[in-house]
Amino acid sequence: MGRGPPHEPMWTAGCEPATEKFNKIYKGKSYIMRLITWSIISFLATLSPNLCLYPVICEKELHQYLTRKERNGKREEKREEGRKIEERRGSERNTEKRRKKKRNEDGEHVNKRMD
Repeated sequence: MGRGPPHEPMWTAGCEPATEKFNKIYKGKSYIMRLITWSIISFLATLSPNLCLYPVICEKELHQYLTRKERNGKREEKREEGRKIEERRGSERNTEKRRKKKRNEDGEHVNKRMD
């Protein structure tokens, strides 16, 4: 936690070190993308050490981002389950309707063509 590397300003105290922030943000991304992004950020930071060029995401913001992402994932899972249940219910209803249409009380076919 505490104060980050010397090139980060004092107001970022209480935020995670840049490497940890970067790894959490780019966790799902490809290795090459992470490597390129990190090298560009590092290069810019070495050129101007007085500026804070690292993405500053404090714990609160990072926590909000991760919980939002988690909530969206759970929401999507619930939607998938709901779709599957609706598909099953729909197919059951359709088969019941077909059975009712095709047979009368005696069990004879009703929809027979009269040729």
